[in-house]
Amino acid sequence: MNEPVPVASTKWTGASRILLAVILLAYVALRCWKLTSYGLWFDEAFSLQAAQMSWGGMMSSIVADIVHPPLFYVVLKIWIAIGGASLLWLKLFSLLISIATVVPLMLLCRELRLSAAETNVAVFLVAVNAFLIHYAQELRMYSLLVFFSLWSFWLFVRWVRQTSTEWTMLICLTVANLLLVYTQYMGWLTIAAEGFYLLVWNRRKVVAFVLSGMAIVLCYLPWAYLIFHASVVEGRGMGKFAAVLDQPRIRDVIWYLATLNGPFYFRRTTMLGVLLFGIPLLWWAWRSLNERSNVFWLLGSLCFVTLLINLIASYVLRPIWTERYLILTAIPYLILIAVAVLRLPSRVLRLPVLALILGWAGFSGIHMMQRGNYRFNWMALTRGMITAEESDKTKVFVFEHHLEYPLQASLAFLNNKRFDVVRVQRFEELQGNHFWMAYRDSTWRREPPQLFLKGHGCSIGNEVAVTSRAGTNSFEGETVTAFPVNCP
Repeated sequence: MNEPVPVASTKWTGASRILLAVILLAYVALRCWKLTSYGLWFDEAFSLQAAQMSWGGMMSSIVADIVHPPLFYVVLKIWIAIGGASLLWLKLFSLLISIATVVPLMLLCRELRLSAAETNVAVFLVAVNAFLIHYAQELRMYSLLVFFSLWSFWLFVRWVRQTSTEWTMLICLTVANLLLVYTQYMGWLTIAAEGFYLLVWNRRKVVAFVLSGMAIVLCYLPWAYLIFHASVVEGRGMGKFAAVLDQPRIRDVIWYLATLNGPFYFRRTTMLGVLLFGIPLLWWAWRSLNERSNVFWLLGSLCFVTLLINLIASYVLRPIWTERYLILTAIPYLILIAVAVLRLPSRVLRLPVLALILGWAGFSGIHMMQRGNYRFNWMALTRGMITAEESDKTKVFVFEHHLEYPLQASLAFLNNKRFDVVRVQRFEELQGNHFWMAYRDSTWRREPPQLFLKGHGCSIGNEVAVTSRAGTNSFEGETVTAFPVNCP
């Protein structure tokens, strides 16, 4: 099962170690850049709100939400108990997990017996990837998902490459996979991909892996029961969540690959990037059919089998294709690209392709970070409201929780008690002679609320607005507007 690799290619020199240190410094710096600039968006605010409840209340809220398992919220609650709920402390939670991910990443590269150059290129591609940087700064479970998935990958490769069934290593793999599936449901796809690899390439270890899977299922039964009761017995289901997802199309798959390569929001660059990164990968895949490259089939199973299962499930069961859920395939894919390029047969071909790919990935990272975070800048919005408002206590009326939670969180971070955010269903619920209103333009189907209020004799003050970056996410390219209202 072990691939012969020339000794010279795996040797680490002083220069290669220094280069790796520089890349790792860039890895950390890029994830720290503008860490607290935008506050929390809706999903992050939900994380905070859930983690600040009592233990019983938090579990009830997570079960009612159904969409995610509880491990992230449990760890976040402990994190808040240690250091509080300041914006910096909260953002450090995901950031530090992302930085700690370097450990299993390096262990995986070593276990795959990658050369110094292959390792450095792979770490560089991971370091500058805007997709990974974005979720390293978000108060959600995705950095934890990447963290546990890499531990699973490393332990799996290490266990597979042992000549005998090492039960200690299998137990460690079982624990890593259990933590993975309690972090996000997509972790089950990783287990399925690992099982697929064993069925094709290493059947003598299938029985032991099945026993591991059975242990994970048994440990998962309590959560499965709670979800079954909430979705079937209580009839909550995942209808609202599934309603916003469409069955994936070819262009969705292409765009996801472009996201991993490093996108540019310029016309005709998506396919160019897919071709640039894909051709070396396809060449290595073709060569591996004859050479039976263990590295290729290991990483290919962890990456592409996971994507394939997700695609099939999205058509057979219900749409579950969401880029952020698939983030656990990002690093295996980038390692595949790094190795594929550096194993091109000719140096004349290898060096220019490597330069193009490194340049593309690096400039894409700069391009995406210059565009800024596509979330709303809630901190800017609430600071503008605070500056414009002179009253000591004012209500801010909103019509949806997508505004309620992040506004409450941003006001709390600014230690401001001037505003009280209240969610209402109808205009008739508005109270008082002076208050603020906030709304999202994309969800407003009638005439703007300013016109309605003016029609009822109210005067409207100066507006404060923030706009998110345009892109592919359903919340991108929108504007949130807040304004003061004085009624007779």
